[in-house]
Amino acid sequence: MGDLPEYAQGRMRTCHICGYWWPERSGKIIKIEGQWRCVETCIDEMEQEDFTNQRRSR
Repeated sequence: MGDLPEYAQGRMRTCHICGYWWPERSGKIIKIEGQWRCVETCIDEMEQEDFTNQRRSR
């Protein structure tokens, strides 16, 4: 998908957490529960926070 022309990459989407802009067809952003999130950084951070919160609640 990296070889697609600019007009074929879809609309630009903003990550809900960090605010970075990505083309919606990029593999670096995904829509989870109605919110766009970066795959490599923000999703990992959210999973880590959930894991930490679960450990604290025990």
